[in-house]
Amino acid sequence: KTPDGFDKQFARDYLEKSGWNKQPPAPALPAGVIEGTLSRYRDFLKKVTQ
Repeated sequence: KTPDGFDKQFARDYLEKSGWNKQPPAPALPAGVIEGTLSRYRDFLKKVTQ
């Protein structure tokens, strides 16, 4: 299994699945996508500071 990335791929995956045509304006991200992205960055911060 490929490890989860610590970049914005989680949000990109959501946008790809949403059917967004990649033209401005971008759709708003749901709270779950924002929290999922934040969670990944928090996990990364813990890993690099311990």
